[in-house]
Amino acid sequence: MKIEKVETGIHTIELYACNLKYSQVQKVIDYLVNKGHLRITKHDPLNIDRHMKSDYLVNEGIRMRGYQSYQYSNGIGLAINPCTLLEGAYQPTELFQPRKKSCYKLLEQTSSAMYKLDMVDNPYQGTLFVEPKDLSLSQMDLTMNLWFDDDVDLTEIVRLFSKGNIPRYFKRYRFKEKKNSYINRYCFIMESEMITFKVYDKIHELKDNNRCPEELQSKKVLRIEASIKRKELIRKLKLDKDDSLYKMLKAGYKKVDSVISDYIDKLFSCRGKYVRYDTAKKMIEKADIKPKNKEQMLFLLQKTSDGDGLDTALKKLKEKYNIKSKGPIKKLYKNFGKLGIAPITLRNDSSIKEMPCILDMIQEAEKLLG
Repeated sequence: MKIEKVETGIHTIELYACNLKYSQVQKVIDYLVNKGHLRITKHDPLNIDRHMKSDYLVNEGIRMRGYQSYQYSNGIGLAINPCTLLEGAYQPTELFQPRKKSCYKLLEQTSSAMYKLDMVDNPYQGTLFVEPKDLSLSQMDLTMNLWFDDDVDLTEIVRLFSKGNIPRYFKRYRFKEKKNSYINRYCFIMESEMITFKVYDKIHELKDNNRCPEELQSKKVLRIEASIKRKELIRKLKLDKDDSLYKMLKAGYKKVDSVISDYIDKLFSCRGKYVRYDTAKKMIEKADIKPKNKEQMLFLLQKTSDGDGLDTALKKLKEKYNIKSKGPIKKLYKNFGKLGIAPITLRNDSSIKEMPCILDMIQEAEKLLG
């Protein structure tokens, strides 16, 4: 198993028109209702305050969400796939690498889309609610595509991520509705107030939505996304709120690799190769390690495999053995390191016998590919 290609870039951005009038949002609602392309996702009992979505321009790479309220702010967000919008045709796997010229063209295309959504105060003068350059960059998806060779089981890799050590302030997100629960095999999500980190089988997602081109049907692409909201973007990328779209996107693009690698490193806090559960158990049992440490290693191994993941297993370990400091955990990790394995394991019936540390695989692929 190997990674044949690593791609980095920006998959989606959201440009947001804030502080709109209630009547302006209503104008767009009326237009999209007439087109048969509006879905109300949330509303109050009187249907005055509403949240809505539209896929009217989805083939051009834009999805719209709107917020309408008498008491609170009104606004319209445009979730844009830059590659699709610029090419004028759906780009299923391409990632945007910002240049000044392409960002200027992106704003031109956004302006055209705003006219198509009837975001115009005066149709005779062609006055938009807000000029594209004044839209707020409210979210950016820093993205990495990992192209694997054809014999890999991506669901097993997604499972490894789901068993990771969820960082502080994050929580796992699972699809709970019965009709969508199968997605959990192909997709891992953890989220905080400002960041959503997502790992998923990109080709499966395309097939699931009937959007997979023939030439990609047999490919294996693991997509990793860090969707970061405006406040955290400005802090993490050391930006100013008045910076141009190009400057913000360029800063984000430069940080894709480091941001994603940092979250992977946190998830797999105890690095080592991944082996099947029974293999790891036998290696620990045969190891020349003190009985008490061996007992804790086996406990952590079992709880990680049976429970939500390494983070919840560590909590149970600390409770059972009354661990109050970081020292014993570091020693435990060190013992796993001596064996060259991680406490996160593959299923016993996995098609993968063993697998190197994911972050090591990415770094090795990037090194070989230049």
